[in-house]
Amino acid sequence: MSDPIAAIQRRSIGSRVKLTAGIISLILFVLFAIYLWLVYFVGPWSLLYEFQGRFEVLPSNDEPLIAAIKNEPRVIEGHVEVERQDDGTINVRFGVGGPLIPRPIPDLDSICASLGYEGPIEPFREIPHRAFRDVVDQP
Repeated sequence: MSDPIAAIQRRSIGSRVKLTAGIISLILFVLFAIYLWLVYFVGPWSLLYEFQGRFEVLPSNDEPLIAAIKNEPRVIEGHVEVERQDDGTINVRFGVGGPLIPRPIPDLDSICASLGYEGPIEPFREIPHRAFRDVVDQP
């Protein structure tokens, strides 16, 4: 015959395992729900972006480009910079705020095309932000 005490102990171990698994699952679910809430709904979060593009012909100044980028959704007004180089390359830096997802990035190629930046040699691509390049480039 089987031992009734051993059967009760086996059942209680199984019950404890199920209870522990249930509690862990509930905790993970709550943490995941908090994560989603933070990512989608809580703000303002802000991230800095830097893009680089190259053109054959640049307009005389970049103020209209800066103004157009500032008018884009979620772009932080005080965090927009445009830097020119002699070879027709421009670096555009800006900050975007709000919930982390979705994060709309301005379509810099179409904005520049409408403002007189002609003959794109290289379309805009994201590059590491200047602050990160300075840290990486140091010996």
